[in-house]
This record gives sequence, C-alpha cells and structure tokens, in this order.
Amino acid sequence: MKQIISTKEAHAWAEALRLELLRQKRAVGDPRAPMRARPGQEEAFEKVEADIATADFILKLLEKEEHLAAAWKAARKTVKITDALLDGFLTFGLSLLAMLGVAAAAVLLNAPSPMAQATAIAGVGIALARAVARK
Repeated sequence: MKQIISTKEAHAWAEALRLELLRQKRAVGDPRAPMRARPGQEEAFEKVEADIATADFILKLLEKEEHLAAAWKAARKTVKITDALLDGFLTFGLSLLAMLGVAAAAVLLNAPSPMAQATAIAGVGIALARAVARK
C-alpha cells in the first residue's frame, strides 16, 4: 500500500532537499566566486544547479497547491454562510406570510378591536417563532 503524505510534509521534504542541494553546490563551488565551479568540478556543479532548479519548481508547485486549497476552503465556507442566510430569509418570509394570513382572518371576522387583532398577530408570530426554533 502506498504511503500518502500531506502537502505540508511534502513541502518540508522539498525544503530539506533544497538545503542539501545548496550545501552540495557550496562544496563543489569556488569559495571566492560562488557562481562558478572549482576546477575539475564543473560537471557536478551543473548537475547540482539543475537539481536545485527542479527542487525550486517542486516548491513552487506545492505552494500553489496550498494556496488553491485555502481558496477552496474559503469558497466552501462562503457558500455555507450564504446558504444559511438564504434559509433564514426564506423562513422569515414564510412566517410573515403566515402572520399576514391570520391578520387578514381577524379583519374579515371583524374582531372587536384593533387590540384583539394585534394580539392575534403577536400570538401567531410567537407560535411560528417557537416552531421555527425547534427545527
């Protein structure tokens, strides 16, 4: 079974590899001119430089992957928040429609006073709030 490593572990491995390659480059490079090889070490110097370029490329890809994962996580969180807000607005709107229906019924039945109508609306609102809170 293949061992799966995380992006952070891969990043740490690539950093360690790059540091080791830089040490190797220093060992085969000229101490007075670090961008040149010691006489007779040109082939090893070029190989180490190519390996360093490869390690840099791997690090760049891993950093892009980490940024992409963070962006996806933020996008998912935004979608969840938007869904929750939309659900709240829908529930609020439906409860307002239900209260409007009760108020219309109280007006049609010629409730004795506006106070009775307001009490009916408040009672329905409280009942709906309890029902919504239970869900």
